[in-house]
Amino acid sequence: MGSLRQVDVPQCRATAQASEIAVFDFLSHEHMHLAFNEGYLRILRAAYPNDHISFRAVKGHVERLAPRVADLGKITFQPCTPFETSFGLSHHNPIAGRWAARHCLNVMTQGTAGRSVRFTALLGFNANLLVVIGHGWPAVSPTPLHMILHGQLGEAMVWRSRNPFIRAGDLMSQLKRPLPRSVQIVALELGVKEAIVAISPAVTQSIVTLEHPILVSEWAENSRTLARKPSKTPLPRQEYLEALGEVDLVCLPLHSRAYDFTASGTVSDAIAALKPLIAFRTHTLEAISAHYGRIGWLVDNNDTLVELVRTLDHVGFARQRSGWIHNLKAIREARSPQMLASTYSAAIAGINTPAAGSTSPDRRHPRPVV
Repeated sequence: MGSLRQVDVPQCRATAQASEIAVFDFLSHEHMHLAFNEGYLRILRAAYPNDHISFRAVKGHVERLAPRVADLGKITFQPCTPFETSFGLSHHNPIAGRWAARHCLNVMTQGTAGRSVRFTALLGFNANLLVVIGHGWPAVSPTPLHMILHGQLGEAMVWRSRNPFIRAGDLMSQLKRPLPRSVQIVALELGVKEAIVAISPAVTQSIVTLEHPILVSEWAENSRTLARKPSKTPLPRQEYLEALGEVDLVCLPLHSRAYDFTASGTVSDAIAALKPLIAFRTHTLEAISAHYGRIGWLVDNNDTLVELVRTLDHVGFARQRSGWIHNLKAIREARSPQMLASTYSAAIAGINTPAAGSTSPDRRHPRPVV
């Protein structure tokens, strides 16, 4: 997705017509993806101020998310059953997984039937949800469907079953099938689309990019949280954000191909706190640097990382820090929900615009907004 600083005037006029946006999350547990889901709802509200938004997820998640967006208005929250396989079977099992995904599709069908829906969003998907909902959506609804890609593909890149039956049904294999024109995968970081297209050209025209939103409420402030004692319990997120505000650099020593296909929450947190990075070079970090400018040091291997940390030059760091902070501020501003709203709504408008001369709208998509 290109610059988020241009506002599409025709798109702004379209927002004046009230409609409904239906949002479903079958994968997030009560504490999972709260910050992203809040950001996503704020993007929708900024893009479509007159629309009603319905949100369905597991009960605990709904109870925690609703107070975070109480200021937005015109949002209804309803609990629903999550994606669950029966008899303790793994979700990697195609039979059990497809059965669970069909239940999710039924929930979405019932939640949108008879309504004037602008589009439907599925926040997170695995192979089973992609097959059943992604490919089955045109049969149950004429409206666009946006399928938000979190870390599922990155996880699939790290581990794949050796069982040929399960492997044939996993996310890597299913992404090789072209999607219906009304269905879009939403990548949450720059560079993810290109990484996916490199392994699956069939979905080239079915991916749009929405840079991961960064909430102003999570911009870190200086505190003394680093002085806390070790604990066996997980660090509360607010304490983590406060501690992040005290460091000078964020080092990400994990070298995994998964990060070519995943928006890193830690990178988003570092941007929110205006902390430069020391990290392994990935498609996503290279794309961010190409678009906004450098935000720290990128290394190619373990030896380079260790040597950089060992010989870190404080004078050199101080000299480059102001430039990095300038770029981090630009990213942070561009990824506020208000700034992201115009480009995201333009991408949605593009889904509804048939390609010139197109005679097979079910399988092809016009040139995407990138």
